[in-house]
Amino acid sequence: MTKSRKEPVHPLLDIGPELLSVEKPARYLGGEYGSIRKKRDEGLFTIALCFPDLYEIGMSNNAIRILYEGLNALHDIRCERVFAPASDFAMLLSRKGLPLYTLESGIPLDSVDMIGFSIGYELCATNILAVLDSGRVPLLRTERADDDPIVIAGGPAITNPHPFSLFLDAVYIGEAEAGFYDLVSQLSDMKRAGKGRNEILGALGEHPSVWTPEGESRHSSGNGGHRKAVRAIFTDFPQHEYSTALPLPTTKTVQDHGTVEIMRGCPNGCRFCHAGYFYRPQRVKSPEVIFAEVERLIKTGGYREITLASLSSGDYPGIGDLIVELNRRWSKRRVSFQLPSLKVDTFTLPLLEQLSEVRKSGLTFAVETPIESWQASINKAVSFDRTVAILEEARRKGFRQAKFYFMIGLPVAGFGEGEADAIIAFLEKICHLTSLSLSVNIGTFVPKPHTPFERSAQLSEEQALLALSKIKNALRRFRNLKVSYHSPFVSMLEGIISRGDDSVGELLLSAYRKGARLDAWEEHFNRELWRSVLDGAVEGAVPRLLSAKNAEESLPWEDISIRVSPAYLEREFEKSKAEIFTDACVDKCTYQCGSCSKELHIVHYNTHIESISSQIIENPTDVVAPPDALRRHWVVLSYRKRGVAAYYQHLSIVEFFSRGFMLNDIPVAYSEGFNPMPRIETTPPLSMGAESLCEVMQIPLDSESIDLPGLISTLNTSLPEGIEITKARIRVPQTAGSRHRSIGSLYAASVFRVQAIAAAAAKDGTVDVDKDRDHEPFDVKASVMTSLCEYLTGLGATDLTRIDLHTVEFVLPDKSGGERNLVRILERFTDLRPALRVFRVLRLATMLDNDGKFEDLYDSI
Repeated sequence: MTKSRKEPVHPLLDIGPELLSVEKPARYLGGEYGSIRKKRDEGLFTIALCFPDLYEIGMSNNAIRILYEGLNALHDIRCERVFAPASDFAMLLSRKGLPLYTLESGIPLDSVDMIGFSIGYELCATNILAVLDSGRVPLLRTERADDDPIVIAGGPAITNPHPFSLFLDAVYIGEAEAGFYDLVSQLSDMKRAGKGRNEILGALGEHPSVWTPEGESRHSSGNGGHRKAVRAIFTDFPQHEYSTALPLPTTKTVQDHGTVEIMRGCPNGCRFCHAGYFYRPQRVKSPEVIFAEVERLIKTGGYREITLASLSSGDYPGIGDLIVELNRRWSKRRVSFQLPSLKVDTFTLPLLEQLSEVRKSGLTFAVETPIESWQASINKAVSFDRTVAILEEARRKGFRQAKFYFMIGLPVAGFGEGEADAIIAFLEKICHLTSLSLSVNIGTFVPKPHTPFERSAQLSEEQALLALSKIKNALRRFRNLKVSYHSPFVSMLEGIISRGDDSVGELLLSAYRKGARLDAWEEHFNRELWRSVLDGAVEGAVPRLLSAKNAEESLPWEDISIRVSPAYLEREFEKSKAEIFTDACVDKCTYQCGSCSKELHIVHYNTHIESISSQIIENPTDVVAPPDALRRHWVVLSYRKRGVAAYYQHLSIVEFFSRGFMLNDIPVAYSEGFNPMPRIETTPPLSMGAESLCEVMQIPLDSESIDLPGLISTLNTSLPEGIEITKARIRVPQTAGSRHRSIGSLYAASVFRVQAIAAAAAKDGTVDVDKDRDHEPFDVKASVMTSLCEYLTGLGATDLTRIDLHTVEFVLPDKSGGERNLVRILERFTDLRPALRVFRVLRLATMLDNDGKFEDLYDSI
């Protein structure tokens, strides 16, 4: 097994410039630093691991990282990643006759042994079909042959698997660490022994935590009912050290930070929260393991922002001491820590101060519902007075904004319009008491399976829109308040999928075939398409799925046990109607839900830590001298950007270097202010698809001395495929009192090479694309390149040199960019977009202007 870096791993380089026709081509190219590639000739059981959404979403998902590392740790398993293609890329694959493939080795999806989907939310349903379809895997499980992959799924959003029963061969219920890895090894052994697809499916169906669509016929209890799949629980979580730092993404992700899961499960029992029930019981990670995971994220992944994640991070015992110790170890390295899910009653002012030590992120208050009696109904208390006190202290600490989250449609007395009135009154009072900028998001509640509200009705789209419009109109007069809301129609669709039966699969299939993709993205969601699909459903089917269910009605998901008893959920629902709180979970529980049992002894692992201070581990590695005790060196780097790297975004390249500095403990100086960042200066970026031999970067390093060869070698081992530092030098110190000149202000021109790669001369002198030709130079009329040279000369290009019939080199003054951008010039010349489909552009040198004479930028500064 190797951590890939420099070898080309993807088939798309064969179609090269056509990648420019898709948005963010780096999504599909692989080559990330730290990706794991095992040899293809080892006969390994191959899994394509998929988060069914775009790359920047999937690479933000911590579960994918856990699964990726855990599966690849097995010697007989090869696990590679794949994400949902955007429509433009899916069309490119279809046009080129290529199947969707894994990022690491370019293995077509129809050639792997298993496709594993991690499903985090219901609205990725059509993305699952898009992945299968683009990978040439039959959508319907009944149409798959013996040589087709096993299609399995897991995750918190599929505890009701029935809407997916047409497409999935199996569903794993629960936490993968608690048995999925062993199961995959068993399947690998079966494959090695020559067992076929049906025998492997049979073994899957025998696993106690696996649900299969044919489970009713294969596993029947004495009364003829469906065998229940029982949620797997990872009891060793408190002491298990995860490694989720790698691979490092090649395009900016939605959540661009490291994640340490400090607690799994939640003690609070909010009755609306599906995750709170799915991850029961609460398990607390030991401080020693947290410190080790943080260090790995920083030193292996170069992360500067780390989220300490859980469903309610403030309930971690000793959370304040934990943050104090993490800041003590890492604040000098400019590492900041975030707590994404703090309850108001666990939010202390000292904790606020610790969280803002390095950089200040926004505050988030998930109020849900503002009336105290309704808070008792949902079992979540949020004090108004305490909220105001936190806001005022945050303002004094320099925070500028806060977010509030509410829901309408909760099963409370004010259901709908009454909830709107209460939210308006709450926010009016808040606005009168604080000057912070407030962002309010309001969602329509979706009653989820396996919660006390699983039988409740969902607010209709019409009712929700009336309530939301009332809130927005009433609060328009407050200039420091912005109200947004989640589409009630989308929430209705989420309710249909999460609470549906097997018939919902036909709706999903119909929507996909009509073009539904990426439904969780507002810009991709096609409301009218989905309305036509729902209108075509059996009359009354949709209202039936969203209506209230009485206690005698059966529910589709009754063949799934998440280890919370139906009787407990029913008792909690009765307490909700009576507006009675349920105490938080404790070790000595007197109100058992079923997730803890004498057989499993789960509570034994629920280690409540009274104080972190007695468990502090000295950390001698984080000794950083203050900057004023060191000498500042301005280091100039020259690096190449070739091959796959031509499709990386410029900001992503800057982030590659930033992380390289962090993970190698290179003492780069930081900016000042609200959000300190490494001071990195670069030459102006090239258009995507253009290559370069001479990108220049300048960084200030605070150190006694600089080992330049060591710096080059160290950084090159930490950069993704296609990026390579070729040389480095220390810039001559500027005269005392002179103003610092940045790379951008010094840059004046570039030396370019332009080569025709797939063009033919037309009578009018323009260039046409021949789509059937290989992307190599071929015979063109000399007049085409002659015309280009004349065109460039007219724009101020100098030193034009014809290398051959197809190639020209020249100096182009393009300091101002814009219309001086070479790719735009080529597009105007050819009337083609993108022009890089017919020309290859290579930057040979970057120049500065020294009193009217161009000189090499790297050598001259």
